[in-house]
Amino acid sequence: FIVNRIARPYYAETLQLLLEQAAEPAVLDACLRAAGFRMGPCELMDLIGHDTNFSVTCSVYEANFQDKRYLPSLVQREMVDGGLLGRKSGRGFYRYPEGAPALPAFVPA
Repeated sequence: FIVNRIARPYYAETLQLLLEQAAEPAVLDACLRAAGFRMGPCELMDLIGHDTNFSVTCSVYEANFQDKRYLPSLVQREMVDGGLLGRKSGRGFYRYPEGAPALPAFVPA
């Protein structure tokens, strides 16, 4: 429960910045890694899977009586609807060619 209370706003702020086109995923990830996080938020969402992350966000939003801090992101909904699930599908915010390291290529929502 603590993880969701902390992680949901971490993802939500990142997704809002992406929706506003304030920065690309690689820039946001680099900023958060420079602040001491082991992974940037886009890298982490790609690792978890956007389908899983979006589903949890929807559950947390409902469980917290539609608290706007947990509002599911249109960016992530479109990624899930488009099959851009992250590492498990080979493409999310980054591309994951089989057997190759991630290439920082932003995938617009």
